[in-house]
Amino acid sequence: MISATPPFVGNVDFKLGVSSALAGAQARLAVSFNPPVAGRVAEDKIIGPFTLSPSGVGTAHLPIGDNGTLGGRTLFAQWIVADPAALGGTALSIPVQITFFCGDLGCPPPCIADIDDGSEIGFPDGGVTVDDLLFFLARFESGSILADVDDGSATGTTDGGVTIDDLLYYLVRFEAGC
Repeated sequence: MISATPPFVGNVDFKLGVSSALAGAQARLAVSFNPPVAGRVAEDKIIGPFTLSPSGVGTAHLPIGDNGTLGGRTLFAQWIVADPAALGGTALSIPVQITFFCGDLGCPPPCIADIDDGSEIGFPDGGVTVDDLLFFLARFESGSILADVDDGSATGTTDGGVTIDDLLYYLVRFEAGC
């Protein structure tokens, strides 16, 4: 796996590449916030498919949103390449761990309303859309701790529970955007 740019928060040019793969093969990149299991990254979000170059090289763009909540979070990635000579017809790259960091100026302000890019894995993309609202509402309905965003004080202090206070706090931030 190749990365020519660092995974800093707000890097819209972040990309991951694959090399030495089967020439002209179909490939895709699996990413997940969950660690690999038995050497395989869960396909929580798939980028691609791509047709690799005649030299077996490909690039996936993975823009990192300008959202301080990403600072310190870790993403796992793995290339999946169709290769008839590989076991099961699929070749896998070694999984990589990508930890997002903030630059010298620190992290941008967190945006509570920006929580998903439509992939439904909780990857903020730097914008507030209906994808974020739907992701939050699903977590709120299930009582997930991911929906705990306020304790009723309207300060963004979490309390370990999911109540109407969380929903109201989120909706105000969603309406305002970031």
